Amino acid sequence: MACWLWSIPAHNYPVCRESGTFAIRKAGINAIKRVAPGDRIFAYIPGKGVIAGVFRATTAYFHDTSQIWADGIYPHRVRVEPEILLPEESQVPLDAFKDRLRVGRDFPNFGLVIQKVVIELVEADAEILDSLVRGKPTVPIKPPPTPPPEPPLPIEPAKEHEKLLRDLHQANQKIGLLQRKILDLEALLALAGPNLEDYLRLANSSEGTAFEEATRKCLVALGFTLDTEYQGQPGEIDLVATAPYYVFGECQASSGPSIGVGIVDKLLRHRRRYLGAVSVALPDNDARVVVCETATDQLVQDARTEGVTILRPSQLAALVKLKREYPGALHPYNLQDVLATPGDITSDVIALLDRIREEVEKRVGIIEVLKNDRYARLGRISGRDPGWIQARLEAELETHLTLAELKDILHELTSPLVGCVGTDVSDTAPPTYYYIRDYDFQLASPEQQMGEALSKGAGADPSLTWDDELMRVINQRWNVGERFTLNEVYEFEEHFSQLYPANRHIRDKIRQTLQNLRDMGLIQFVESGVYRRIA
Repeated sequence: MACWLWSIPAHNYPVCRESGTFAIRKAGINAIKRVAPGDRIFAYIPGKGVIAGVFRATTAYFHDTSQIWADGIYPHRVRVEPEILLPEESQVPLDAFKDRLRVGRDFPNFGLVIQKVVIELVEADAEILDSLVRGKPTVPIKPPPTPPPEPPLPIEPAKEHEKLLRDLHQANQKIGLLQRKILDLEALLALAGPNLEDYLRLANSSEGTAFEEATRKCLVALGFTLDTEYQGQPGEIDLVATAPYYVFGECQASSGPSIGVGIVDKLLRHRRRYLGAVSVALPDNDARVVVCETATDQLVQDARTEGVTILRPSQLAALVKLKREYPGALHPYNLQDVLATPGDITSDVIALLDRIREEVEKRVGIIEVLKNDRYARLGRISGRDPGWIQARLEAELETHLTLAELKDILHELTSPLVGCVGTDVSDTAPPTYYYIRDYDFQLASPEQQMGEALSKGAGADPSLTWDDELMRVINQRWNVGERFTLNEVYEFEEHFSQLYPANRHIRDKIRQTLQNLRDMGLIQFVESGVYRRIA
């Protein structure tokens, strides 16, 4: 009976434990093929640096491409059953055994042992680990589930066959990436809104139905959610946005100098009818909008009297255009006060557009100043302090910011929500800042600002995976075919520490993620510590 040390990612260990299946992608394949029924396996969790339990193999190695784990397919597998399960407070830390095991003496550090994923232990090493595990409090072991059908006998395909399977797997990975990009593009197109030139033409035509539909698309492009069951039917309101707040609208295309009489009364009447039909109480913070390009003096007066807003299609088109240029720079909450202003809001919209563009230009300027810093590009300095950035903004771009304003913007640009500027923080010196990447600027919405204030330091967006973020960094820094070293990737350690503050083993995670990207066919291993971007 042999004993093994098996390295399992923390996010996959619960699935391995519950499914009774240990698996690997590729690293460790020669070792896993030697695992036999009855062998004991010590489960090591590298992200936490602990032994979490002891398992016993119930089958030999087999190959299976069904997906059990959320982060991908691990085809090389062994079925196991638990022998000892340790609760978190009883798990054996790495420091308790790393200097005592013989298996670690052939490597400069124990981290290189863990990279082998599956390691056979000599008897003395197994006894050391067993002595550390025995006698600790354990988690009760559930009765084993009904055993699944016996796995197929291992098949050793010819080398050519293995290469075809590997190439097919890499091709499928790339196809999956392309499919996700296509879905993202389709989603962007759906939110892009109408052709703005056509929209402005419709506003000054007699094509009322087409104008209504184009106006609804504009609101969706700005981030509103519309009630699609009540839109423009005879006797019903032309458009209703239900989130993030209510907007009730009547659209009036006109090819002449004036529009229909009574449109304000029509809007209020249809609003009351809609609220009654859906059994919703009258909201106290909704926007009531008439969308028309030509507004008579009487219409403006009626709108002011009844608390209705007049929004010109040309201004709505300008808002959509800004949203397209800077995704996220304009949020529906930025429009709430403007849309709640009675009367013609043309000047209010122009002021809002100017203010947002000014804020975007400040951020663009900061990024450009750091990006063009040739001393940082040559590696002679690690970053620049706010005083230097302030001086360069004034000298190069004639942009005047107080240090307080600049520091607020730098805090935003270094946050996980943006992540295009990095920062070096020291106990003995002021923080310095350096360029990481260009960005489609997203000014923080009121919701994001509140969320950041409440959850400061909570970490990265759960949807941001290590594989995606590290590949994005590689794509920004190196072209296809270029080589790069592990030490060069380590230069982004601070960036990943900011994105994943709960991870205390950033370098270990970088090495593991590089292995994942290699297995996915996105990078190539050249030699020890050297890689090449191939996708």
